[in-house]
Amino acid sequence: MKTYARIEEGVVAEIIKPMVDAEGNEIPIEARFHPDFVAALVDITDISPQPKEQDRYDGAAFHSQDG
Repeated sequence: MKTYARIEEGVVAEIIKPMVDAEGNEIPIEARFHPDFVAALVDITDISPQPKEQDRYDGAAFHSQDG
């Protein structure tokens, strides 16, 4: 299941977690939001540790606000 970050001015503004239907199937992000919004999201599914809100994003990597 996919997890996304919405970036605003180089900062993680929101983490968008997976959503499932009644049968437990993941609802694709493209079915949940407008294409322009989806195009601005960053897939963080495979990033460890997961970025958090307020972490910085330089276009290639996330940097914790804690350090």
